[in-house]
Amino acid sequence: MLNKNTKSGFGLIEIVVATALISSSLFALSAISQLALRASDGSLMAIKGSYLAEEAFEAARSVRDDGWTANISVLVLEQPYYPVFSSSKWSLSPTSPGMTDGLFERRVIFSEVWRKTADDNIVASTSPDNKYLDQNTLEVSIFVSWPKTGGLTSSVELVNYLTNLFED
Repeated sequence: MLNKNTKSGFGLIEIVVATALISSSLFALSAISQLALRASDGSLMAIKGSYLAEEAFEAARSVRDDGWTANISVLVLEQPYYPVFSSSKWSLSPTSPGMTDGLFERRVIFSEVWRKTADDNIVASTSPDNKYLDQNTLEVSIFVSWPKTGGLTSSVELVNYLTNLFED
């Protein structure tokens, strides 16, 4: 004989447990979405910073192409310069023009280059090897920085060399 008091369907406890599981799953998905959004924003800023560093090196190259003696050899080494584009021409200014795109600060620093006498390879100035100062090559260090959340900053550094390509 069947018990007529047996009820089918969900009880209150089952509904509460199901609601708790669904809610916790939605909160976890929300947290993961926020984390992914922050990561993609950080990647976007790093890509923009890298492009701005490349552009700053191209600006230094453009200034070099306009004349090594007139534009590059007169620069004070180890001092920051800022790429400025005006009148369809790049220049390197000792004063900051402000933030690029309202977020990015970039600067260019030129340093001397030493070469080993034996094979002309570039070496550090502190190297014990016999070396000489290469007057026609400079190391170019480009720094791009931008603010992150929480008062922190992030940055990109690009180091390359410029040579007196046209011997002028």
